[in-house]
Formats: sequence, structure tokens, C-alpha cells
Amino acid sequence: MWARLSRVFRSFVGFFISVAEDPELILQQNIRDMNDQVPRMNESIAMVKANVTLLEKEETKYKTDYANLAAKVKAAIQAHHVLVGMNQEMVLHAKGKPPKKDRERDGETEYEEWIYGEPPADVDFVRFVGDEVVRVETMKVDGEKIVRTEKEVILEPSDKERDKEAKKEPAEQPANAPTLRRPGEDSQDVPKPANGASPMPSMPPPDIPQPPGDPNGMLPAR
Repeated sequence: MWARLSRVFRSFVGFFISVAEDPELILQQNIRDMNDQVPRMNESIAMVKANVTLLEKEETKYKTDYANLAAKVKAAIQAHHVLVGMNQEMVLHAKGKPPKKDRERDGETEYEEWIYGEPPADVDFVRFVGDEVVRVETMKVDGEKIVRTEKEVILEPSDKERDKEAKKEPAEQPANAPTLRRPGEDSQDVPKPANGASPMPSMPPPDIPQPPGDPNGMLPAR
């Protein structure tokens, strides 16, 4: 019985929906909805075109800079001339294997110096920090000294140098890390037991109740 009533009810609902449903009206509404979306689609297309144009300009500039840099480095290598900013491989192509190398330290910076030539000829001192030339000093035969420290070529760091710099970054520590030290007390002044664990802070003695009428805490001897 209930199944038959359900079928009758659904058939009436379907009949009214079929009567009210006009394919032409539905199609016109879909067209209006699509027309409403056209301005937003045009804005998205304009943004994409602007980004593509910007990327194309950056790519053209990068290619031009790279071509100029490659030509400058190539000319220097062919002239056996070292530029500040070159890496060790470029210097080897320009000057060959150095007859002498020195390792020194300037403050906290450790560097390596490649020495080319011997008196009475010109002597070049090529200083590296890591893989990059940071200083070129030339001692002329007549005693003139020429020092170059300003970068003449700018190379992109290699993947190896990026990994090395990433490993150097210290881990961030919270500004107010919890501690058992008293204010103004240095960590070196805090005594530590033999096992290396930090000692627990000393607790003040508990208040001892005193009998009334004895402000000094002295009881008569028995």
C-alpha cells in the first residue's frame, strides 16, 4: 500500500516538474550565467598574459647578461687574466696550476693564496675565500703594486655552495628559554654534579611556628 502511494506521489511531482521545465528557458539561463563569467575570465587571461610578458623580459635580460658575462670571462681566460669573482676552475683555465700555494688567516676568515710568477718577472697573488677570488695583487717588475678587490664578475653560486651555506645557518633558539639560573647569574657559575645534570635550585627553609609570648623564639630550658 505505502509503495503504491509513494509511486503515485512521485509520479505527480515528476509530472509538475516536467510541465514547469522549459528547455528553452533553461538554455537561456545557462547562457546568462556564462556571460556573467566572461569578465572574470577576461581578467584572468589578462593577468596570465602580463605574467608571461614579464617572464619573457626577464628571460631576455638574463640571456643578455649571461652572454656578456660569458664573453667577458672567456676574453679574460684567453688573455691569461684573473678577474675578482672568478672560481678556481676559471683561474686554472686562465693561469694554469699555481707553482705555490699559501694558506693564511685574516681574523676569522681563512683564505688560500695562489702565487704565479717569480722576480724579476711580475708576480700575481690570487686570494680565494672558499671557491671565489676575492683579491688579486700584482707586483710589477718596477716595484708598483696593483691590488684589485672589487668584484669584476658575479657568478651564481653552485649547488655545492648552496648546501654548504645552508648547513652553516644556526638553529634558532627561543628568546626566553626556560632556565634554572637566578637573575644575573652566568651559566658558567652554576655548579654541576659529576653526572653533568643541572642541580635543583635550593629551597628556602620552612617557617617554624613560634609559641605565643616568645618573640625571639627562645624557650626556657627544662
